[in-house]
Amino acid sequence: MKVGAWRCRIGGEMTEEDFRRNYEQMAEDELVAVLADRKDLAPEAAAALDEVVKRRGTKLPEPTRWMRSPESNEQVYSLEDYPEYQELCRRQAFSRRYYHAIAMAPIFVAVAIAGFLGKTSFLEKYAVLLVSIAGTWVALVLIFSGSVFLQFFRFKCPQCRRRFGSRAECFSCEFPRSRSKR
Repeated sequence: MKVGAWRCRIGGEMTEEDFRRNYEQMAEDELVAVLADRKDLAPEAAAALDEVVKRRGTKLPEPTRWMRSPESNEQVYSLEDYPEYQELCRRQAFSRRYYHAIAMAPIFVAVAIAGFLGKTSFLEKYAVLLVSIAGTWVALVLIFSGSVFLQFFRFKCPQCRRRFGSRAECFSCEFPRSRSKR
């Protein structure tokens, strides 16, 4: 019997015996799927599941073990275990936290210089240069922030070498982005 079929009958009162009979009719892979979600079951269903699992000797499959590289025996748990990704996250955090201040700093300096010098011939001569330098600085900060943003989303999964993307897991191999998301 398919997992979805007995779930439709839950509208009525089901006893532990009803759940046990349903679990006994399930194929091994179906039982493993229910076992993986055991925490979401009603107490009667969980008790019946435990009885059937114990009798059959069913076990959850071992979680996937990820290795740093094919020739290495060093186990890794997420993208956060890789120094390249840690550095990218550090740059992204810096960019998010400070890019407004860093981008605006030369503009404030130019305004301060202009206020300090007042209307002098020096200021009139170099005003365009000050504005150009400030504008160039702002553009460079925006380019840096944008490149960090793009690098983050173009980062290649170290396990399958495909683009990791923005999800909590790699789209191709399901390698987790962080340990806390597992």
